[in-house]
Amino acid sequence: DIRMPKNGDFVSSPFTAEAAISGSEDIVRIQTIMNGMIVMDEQIPPTKSYVYRSVVTAPLSMQNKFSIKAYSQKGETTSEIIIFGR
Repeated sequence: DIRMPKNGDFVSSPFTAEAAISGSEDIVRIQTIMNGMIVMDEQIPPTKSYVYRSVVTAPLSMQNKFSIKAYSQKGETTSEIIIFGR
């Protein structure tokens, strides 16, 4: 669940991204993707619940597609996508 920014928000760069991520399998990797480009790819200790928080410094367009993708130890993925402006 992406907590910040919210879908439809207007933000400026840099901005803080935050998400609460949980699953039935241990999460081991988090990716942040903005406008089709991976801006962060982080390995984390295996956990079923994780609060992701990061400052994103990537350049912004007028409209931005932002996604946080989580990978389990078994290679399964889940993601959420939001759209925000600058």
